[in-house]
Amino acid sequence: MEKESHVFPLPPHGFFCCAHRYVPSTATTNGLTLVFTHGLGGHKELWVPTIEKLLQLSSEEKYAIREVWALDFTNHGEAAIHNRTALAKWGAVCTTMDFADMLRYFLATPFVTGHRLVAIAHSGSSTSWVLANRALGKLPLVGLILVEPTLMFPGMPPDDHRVIHGNANVKGVLSRRDRWKDREATLKYLSSRHPWKKWDPRVLQQHLDHGFMTVSDGNESYVTPTLTKEEEAPLYLCESHIIPPSELGRICLQIPVHIVWAEYPEFISPLAKEEIIDAAGRRAASVRTISGAGHLVPQEKPDKLASFIHDILASLASLPLKAAL
Repeated sequence: MEKESHVFPLPPHGFFCCAHRYVPSTATTNGLTLVFTHGLGGHKELWVPTIEKLLQLSSEEKYAIREVWALDFTNHGEAAIHNRTALAKWGAVCTTMDFADMLRYFLATPFVTGHRLVAIAHSGSSTSWVLANRALGKLPLVGLILVEPTLMFPGMPPDDHRVIHGNANVKGVLSRRDRWKDREATLKYLSSRHPWKKWDPRVLQQHLDHGFMTVSDGNESYVTPTLTKEEEAPLYLCESHIIPPSELGRICLQIPVHIVWAEYPEFISPLAKEEIIDAAGRRAASVRTISGAGHLVPQEKPDKLASFIHDILASLASLPLKAAL
């Protein structure tokens, strides 16, 4: 497997997009190109164990993967470092709509135009894919995989579990510790606290390596997240995830949409799941549940998730080429 790192500007604001591109040794031009987007508050490297396992599984099968892309949202991970000055000058906080714009522009780059694209979204990035589809009219994808999508709809009551949980997340983020003396202290802190203590150790190490940076403040240096609390907190408000229900149903008529749930309803209740399935017009290509996982599926069960994605990709790859394009 060959890995490349890319940093390139995208309109309309000139922010940098940071991405990793993985090319398996078995790649063919007719293979599928995968685009992974992380949950809000995460970064592209959280997908690394899932991608590695998936490429291992796909190398033993009849279908081929052309390449894999994992993207950082504008103020997350490595992108937050590259865009820090520009974000400060911009004077606004990035929203799921801004991330949708980033996806639209990325899909139009020479990197992936003409490819048989499959998007894999976790949590809040699902909203951005739906918003991108609304803006484009039709996403240039042959398939969409939504892992624990936090899609919400107009008219949600204030006592809805997602609204309550989202508001709690906002308060929790703003009150959360965000400074440690070094990475060893950071790892010790994360390893003993929710939600990080439940993460696969490989994912936790990726988070430590890429979700934090060392900065100097006068004579003192310390470790802090690349995504600031002030930028992260608003993303959990329900307003950031509300879409017209018909938009999801429209995508399901255009391309196969596969939904993967976690067994434990930490954020998305059984009722909310039914609402999302109803919004899809009961046309989701498949609905699956990963046992033993909470909402942060890629962080907790990367190998299991890779196996689920593998099965879905096998079904997408079997579609006639002209029907998939």
